[in-house]
Amino acid sequence: VLDIINPTINAIADQTVVSNSNCEANLPDYTFLANVLDNCDASPIITQSPNPGTVFSGNILVTITVTDASGNAASASFNVTAIDVIAPEIICPENMLVIPNENGSYILPDITTNAIAFDNCTISPTISQNPAAGTIFSEGSINTITLIATDDAGNTSECTFIIEVEVILSTPDSVLQEEDIIVYPSPANNFFRIQYNGNMRLTKLELFDIRGRSISTHSINNEGNNLQFDVSKLANGVYWVSIFAEKEKIIKRLIIENK
Repeated sequence: VLDIINPTINAIADQTVVSNSNCEANLPDYTFLANVLDNCDASPIITQSPNPGTVFSGNILVTITVTDASGNAASASFNVTAIDVIAPEIICPENMLVIPNENGSYILPDITTNAIAFDNCTISPTISQNPAAGTIFSEGSINTITLIATDDAGNTSECTFIIEVEVILSTPDSVLQEEDIIVYPSPANNFFRIQYNGNMRLTKLELFDIRGRSISTHSINNEGNNLQFDVSKLANGVYWVSIFAEKEKIIKRLIIENK
């Protein structure tokens, strides 16, 4: 008797597997999902392509084939998707001490570029922040900032850090007068000077970047009224110079353009 009738195989629904830390998965053996029937062969051979154990990422098309003893065959295909359930990792910047503006407030910038985020599947996870950029903090306030990393699969993780807005000691009636201190040249190239024309003793200088992060601190010990500071290793940009004298402080703006 010549058997020329193909066996039958049921349709198989699409499947999912969980990806690992490399965003890969091992293809399982799905031959058990095949419901087959043949007119002559009670135990037709069932095979799978690609083979079980195949490493893949994303999506892969799998075909289950049933072959009877006469070589008649039928197949069913379905998609297998490796799903990402691993949350990204995010590292926040260090706590910041920032300087308020002339109105005694600090406007929160976009801090997301200061964070480091990485994920097993998503090259560049999306980073958001809370509170949002543009939020106004008052002088002397201590504020918790939360940064959230989200990967393409919707997994999230977060980190927090503190932004403290410094209290400005200087007032219009301070003995340390704004006009008595000259910071020059600005833009500065490799160095800048401070010319002090008052009679108080300057004690310390602290340099902050535009985001209010402390860059360096220098003690001033009777070095005269014309002081020079090296900034040759700093990146070009806008900085704030805090100059202290006893309990008073003056803040000056400095632009660095090293060549």
